[in-house]
Amino acid sequence: MTCSLPWKAIFSGQKSTKPSFGLIIAAEQDRITPVPIAMKTREKYKAVSTYKEYRDHGHYVLGEPGWENIAQDIQEWLKQLGIQ
Repeated sequence: MTCSLPWKAIFSGQKSTKPSFGLIIAAEQDRITPVPIAMKTREKYKAVSTYKEYRDHGHYVLGEPGWENIAQDIQEWLKQLGIQ
């Protein structure tokens, strides 16, 4: 699997013509990266990203009860991109 993300362009603020994608995961109870910060990230990268928000989760979403549902959502998102 090869993934070509335009990191230089992203971090320098330049526009990139290379295709990219990202999954932004937010959690309602996350106090490290609160939902408003995740939403700003979603707004900035909305053309090349997917946003998912989970209730009843904190920052460590894959280490908390109910992680299986989130992992399944990630797997479905990867399938949509043709990555399995």
